[in-house]
Amino acid sequence: MIDVPVKLDGPVNYPRIAGQCSLQFFVPMLMLPGISPELTQAAYRVGDSTTNIITPMMPYFPLVVVFCQRYVKETGIGTVTAMMLPYSISFLVFWSALLFYYWGQGWQLGIQGGYEYVAPVIEGVIGSGSQ
Repeated sequence: MIDVPVKLDGPVNYPRIAGQCSLQFFVPMLMLPGISPELTQAAYRVGDSTTNIITPMMPYFPLVVVFCQRYVKETGIGTVTAMMLPYSISFLVFWSALLFYYWGQGWQLGIQGGYEYVAPVIEGVIGSGSQ
């Protein structure tokens, strides 16, 4: 018998993939004013992780609603969102404070990961200062 690895998270993760593809837009856009890709991704992760449970776009949100309906029959999307909103806000405050604390301490966001991005100067490219 041959073991074949099967990827089970195919079409379920489309909203998640669409959100992560937005990083391909935000990273270059925020590199222009000098914000590093590491800081952009960290800020994205803070916002994404804290709002997952309150958005119906999360792939497992219907599962959470069904589990809640097991104990309280009248539970719906609004009930789950309203119940999770205080947790989401508190996580947003905590993760944002932690990110600002890292920034304030000057700790790196990864291996050689800084907070500022300095664009390299390439000779002969328009806008590099050479004529």
